[in-house]
Amino acid sequence: MGNVLFFLLVVIAIIIVVTIQSSNNMKIANQKRDNIKKELESDGFNIDTEYWNGDILFLVDSSREMIAVSDNCLKNKMVPFSEIIGCEIIEDSRITGGVGRAVVGGVLAGGVGAVVGATTARSESIISYEIVIYRENIDDPRMVLQILKSKTKTSSYIYDNAVKFANNVNATIKAITSKNSKSQTNNNAAIGFKDRLIQLEDLKKSGLINSDEYEQKRNEIIESV
Repeated sequence: MGNVLFFLLVVIAIIIVVTIQSSNNMKIANQKRDNIKKELESDGFNIDTEYWNGDILFLVDSSREMIAVSDNCLKNKMVPFSEIIGCEIIEDSRITGGVGRAVVGGVLAGGVGAVVGATTARSESIISYEIVIYRENIDDPRMVLQILKSKTKTSSYIYDNAVKFANNVNATIKAITSKNSKSQTNNNAAIGFKDRLIQLEDLKKSGLINSDEYEQKRNEIIESV
């Protein structure tokens, strides 16, 4: 009876120590996140969306069209929306999701990640899980966020949190690349509109069309926008 009681006391003591340690770790992590957010806000970064997982913090400032990422390797790294061209979720070197990297002209080459993820059997455990954000920046084209770095069961709470975080980041990147694509299309349309008016003005100056023809064509161009 005494041995059983002693064993129970040891188990209870271990549980108490683990609980206290977990609580302290959570407080430290929360304080770290708060400090990072305060530092960014002091630089004028207006946080309207935030996702975090462990040491990784992903923030969005929609008004300034910027994202900020912070982890042990990327400390408070801010990137404008205009530089973001894609994202991949990589599980044990397999692409399981993401937004295809943009190609020339702002067209997105998507879908590959979804196919790989759908046709790959789920393992009982994984060793690594990361997000790669691609940038239109030759000097620094990739940002790698290492969410899981050691063996983790895919049935665990830790894995579920990692997947949720990755999906949230991926959805945000998808929205940003879609916005960039639409902006590029609108810019091209505006340039085309301006070029057509300049060409029309040149035709009038060269005498190839008269004033009435010029006004008629000009109105047609304006109405087509």
